[in-house]
Amino acid sequence: MKKSLQFLGLALLAAGCSDSAMLENIKENTNDYSNLIEFSNAFVENPTRTSLGVGQSFPVGSQMAVYGFQKTGDVVEAVFNNQMVECTDSEAGVWTYSPKKPWVSESEYDFYGFFPYAAEGLYTFDAETKMISVENYTVKDAIAEQQDLMIAQRNYTNPFNTVHMNFNHILSNVNFYAKVAPNVNMEGISSIDILRFDVERLANKGSYTQTGWVNNHEAKGAWEVIEGTYYNFPGVGTSTMALTKENQGVAVDMLLMPQTLFFHNDSDEKDPVINITYKISYEDNTSVTMSKSLRLSSIKGVSKSSTEALPIYEWLPNNKYNYVMAINPELTTRKWDVDWDGSDNGGDKEKNEGSNYNPDDPNHITVWEDENGDGQIDEGETKEYPVAWEDIDGDGKLEGGIDRDNDGKIDDVDQDGGTVTVPVDPNSTNSNPTDGDANNPEDKDVILVYVDTDGDNVPDDWRQLEKDPDTGVITPEKEQEVSYIEFSAEVIDWVEEYDVNYDIAN
Repeated sequence: MKKSLQFLGLALLAAGCSDSAMLENIKENTNDYSNLIEFSNAFVENPTRTSLGVGQSFPVGSQMAVYGFQKTGDVVEAVFNNQMVECTDSEAGVWTYSPKKPWVSESEYDFYGFFPYAAEGLYTFDAETKMISVENYTVKDAIAEQQDLMIAQRNYTNPFNTVHMNFNHILSNVNFYAKVAPNVNMEGISSIDILRFDVERLANKGSYTQTGWVNNHEAKGAWEVIEGTYYNFPGVGTSTMALTKENQGVAVDMLLMPQTLFFHNDSDEKDPVINITYKISYEDNTSVTMSKSLRLSSIKGVSKSSTEALPIYEWLPNNKYNYVMAINPELTTRKWDVDWDGSDNGGDKEKNEGSNYNPDDPNHITVWEDENGDGQIDEGETKEYPVAWEDIDGDGKLEGGIDRDNDGKIDDVDQDGGTVTVPVDPNSTNSNPTDGDANNPEDKDVILVYVDTDGDNVPDDWRQLEKDPDTGVITPEKEQEVSYIEFSAEVIDWVEEYDVNYDIAN
């Protein structure tokens, strides 16, 4: 399925050939037939790089590799084996190769293509399965040096047709933009500048295995990344970027390794993380510097085929991702107090001091584990664990719970062998939910969050953390509050007051 997950729609213009015809060009006058197999109008089906957008966008000098098979009756012969075919006229869509091969009447032909051509080493074609694989490929750090790896197939081509190869991509196209959020009040602000914009832990090396074809022409396959090597993200760091309320490219048109963005086990060490530092400069020559770090897997996107924002847990081949990071210093997401350990203390926030759940990072929870029993939050006692999601009470929704042993399942944290912190009605007003849910056969302890239920911007009651299994939408919805520095003033009483009486006499 060809789709483009995005935060904000953005058109990428195709460059190069203007003729976008895809169909075989069968000449009407049979006397004009050439008996040579020709290639023309190589066509990109789904955009990635602006230099290789939809249509005939190959510049002069582009080279594709072609494998071709001729079938006459039950006899199959290979007529092309990693044949280099070069674009010699991009405007007319002319491709040439040598030596020329003739068409054979009453034969059928299958053609397979890979872009770009390489004499050896980049790709492998299996003549039996007609599949292409790529071994140990490393994405270049410099965007301008990145290659658009593409695969094409043209089946059952009859003789005397020009062969049109329709290519589709096996890498992901990723774009990062930044801007000031539209509703930010810029009064008194002279500029908002990005000081740092970086994405860490993006895999840059892997192997691709093709497993089939979709609709007889689109390659189907997957990448297996090689852990331990990462992409050197070309973001902001050595200079600053002044922002406006329009999208500005931070790192655009990148051809990156398709990969998983959310690792349940050891997610602290594997999940790609985006880091942004920006400075707000005011007209009175003062400034404020702010930083934000979040996992890419915590960001939701809307695809062209959907209207609902969903988490993006992986980048897929032949998909395009547009991340638009809108800076809004006026708002902050409230981190919720949590009851996570099944201790029957839902109404006593102090017993869970130091523990919180950040809706901007929905698959992790921070907890305080008082390892030395001194009642104080000491260094190293605040820890982050994955959140596992299971429907443990049979309501069709996935409950969130801590997974400290990284087995992908909610823990029975307090090991009480049969209790769970789950209100009978998770939407009821219940300040002290109790253990003992009969619909919990595996003794799971779920997460309760302390939220604002009456809209006065003050948390007042506990709610069960749940996720819709179909849409991935998590409830309760995250709460945001104004983060301006505010001032109030009052005059306090004098520290001491003295009554002094003195009689002045002559």
